[in-house]
Amino acid sequence: MNFRSIFSGLFLAATAVFAMPPSLHAGEPISPDDLPVLLTIDLSDLSHVMFTGTGENSWASDSDHMLSDGITLSGFFSTPPAFLGASLEGQTLYPNATGTNFYTVSRLSGSPGVDLTLANYSSATQIFTLGSPALTGSASINFAFFGSDLLALLPSAGQRGYLYAGNTQDSTPVLIGTWAVVPESSTTTFLFISAALMLLLSRVKGVTHKECGG
Repeated sequence: MNFRSIFSGLFLAATAVFAMPPSLHAGEPISPDDLPVLLTIDLSDLSHVMFTGTGENSWASDSDHMLSDGITLSGFFSTPPAFLGASLEGQTLYPNATGTNFYTVSRLSGSPGVDLTLANYSSATQIFTLGSPALTGSASINFAFFGSDLLALLPSAGQRGYLYAGNTQDSTPVLIGTWAVVPESSTTTFLFISAALMLLLSRVKGVTHKECGG
């Protein structure tokens, strides 16, 4: 038995574990891609940014948090903004097993200051159940009202992040899934049209080349 090889392998494995970000020791997957998307954010209209529950099943169960703890979108802003909070519009977004909606949105002011929380001032318990739909309905906020400085810090289309039950600063949160920014429809359409035009031009160029005897 080659003890040197075994020891070397164990050392490398231990090094890899302790080299992980601290949050991964709490049981987070390495990538948000491993988790279901429970909440989408549509940024196509910055005056009406829409948060929508996907109806996908929660990745974990949790009944240890109140609606006032809410849900936390980890790493939502690129750097800490001056924005502290506002009321949500069209307030029909709620934990599926609770039935009470979220109506506030706030930026957690403590370190690192880039997480966003959707909550309710109620002391009622919010419930998420493993294998059952997590979030239902939708709500929106006018981020454009807060100016260009805030808009520059919003996530980009296609970006994903961890979604927690609970406030990541005032309680022990439970990882239940992910949030994701849906691609802007106008951008998607533009890219599709551009690709189609490039294909058409390449074919026309090929036909013209053949007719000229090239």
